[in-house]
Amino acid sequence: MKSLYGDNSNPQSSWSKTYKSTSSNGGHHNFAVVRTTKGKPRRYNGAYMNSNAFNPSVGPMQFSSTRMHFQIGNEFIHVGWTAGGHECYNLLCPDGSGMILVSQDLIPGRLTKHMDLNFAIIKDRDNGNWWLLMGTGYLWEHIGFWPARRFKESFGTRIEWGGEVYSPSPPSPPMGCPIGTVPILRVTKDALLKKKSIDGDNSKPQSSWSKTYKPTSSIDNHNFAVVRTTKGKPKSYNGASMNINTFTPSVGPMQFSASRMHFQIGNEFIQVGWIVHPQLYHDFNSRLFVFTNAGGHECYNLFSPDGSGMILVSQDFTPGLLAEQKSIDFAIMKDKINGNWWLLMGTSWEEIGFWPSSRFKESSGTRVEWGGEVYSPSPPNPPMGNSHYPKGSPIVDSYVRLITIVDENYNTDKTVKNTERYSDSCYKVRDATETFWSHVGHLIIYGGPGCK
Repeated sequence: MKSLYGDNSNPQSSWSKTYKSTSSNGGHHNFAVVRTTKGKPRRYNGAYMNSNAFNPSVGPMQFSSTRMHFQIGNEFIHVGWTAGGHECYNLLCPDGSGMILVSQDLIPGRLTKHMDLNFAIIKDRDNGNWWLLMGTGYLWEHIGFWPARRFKESFGTRIEWGGEVYSPSPPSPPMGCPIGTVPILRVTKDALLKKKSIDGDNSKPQSSWSKTYKPTSSIDNHNFAVVRTTKGKPKSYNGASMNINTFTPSVGPMQFSASRMHFQIGNEFIQVGWIVHPQLYHDFNSRLFVFTNAGGHECYNLFSPDGSGMILVSQDFTPGLLAEQKSIDFAIMKDKINGNWWLLMGTSWEEIGFWPSSRFKESSGTRVEWGGEVYSPSPPNPPMGNSHYPKGSPIVDSYVRLITIVDENYNTDKTVKNTERYSDSCYKVRDATETFWSHVGHLIIYGGPGCK
């Protein structure tokens, strides 16, 4: 630790590099950040961020980090931080300037086992101490604090969020997700036990067709409000797409509420969309998800030890991330050359991942449905979508819009007229193949407050 203080490797702020051209960070530190402006002085009593975690490759004398930098006058807290004229990482502060740990579950320096983490630095209203909070969803844990007396100033003055790297000499190390790699979830023993408990019950995503045409099926605890292709003359589909808006309906610890596109491939299927699923994610946030039913196996996201899940290729997306966008584009498309099934996302249709064609018994999609699905092991059932019945406007309603299907000849159908509605008594859905609303295409609005 002492050797660190003898060089220039301690974390810095990007302001020093911007406004102090002769500062001691001397080009060894590099940044990619968003920060509060340096104009009119402001005072801050706290700040928050949610950050995903990666493992970039660095040299023995380098570092690469993602952090929130909270400036307090000429001192700062990092998550690795500086205060009171002394600098220290974590709890390695023989001069007593570091954070006082109160948590029994988290100690700075441990490996992160999460794909994304919530951090907050908040000033205590009563005594002015600065607290580090961490957690998931709405569950914040007090990790430790810095006594107010350790800082010369009593308010935060600037904040920045983003990446910082250090190298004593070129080349500089990577920042964030390294080129040629993808984010991979670290699977813990607790997560495996949790997955096993989910696999052992009836909470896995389903289609509304099973409930319609198999009244004695085991999905009585699932409820739907969807628009789906009709079951009449068999058709083959090479793809489908949608744009959905996101919400965070309130669910119980053993329930889920989702908005998704269900793409049926014979007796197997793929689902994509957003879901609030505390049993899966250990929080009550809305998160992006993928569910695969193929080859006799079922799995969420990339959590597929049997190899049945999607193969991730994107550096920017991984299933399980917070669904923070107001609306999201999803498409499932079959590759013309090799028959693999691709998940595409975003307005530019970025390739996120794929399922090899060999994982499915059939080579074409057979049915598609769009809309909401909820699950509860017992009444009452949770809300769906925006937690209200549709009012008739995509401005306020939970919606699926711009739905398309791609036929066996790879022709795209934006009207999708071969559809029917299905909903349970607690939820409602409207199918608007023609509407005066612009930029919505074939529009589906759905939702409901749940029922007892």
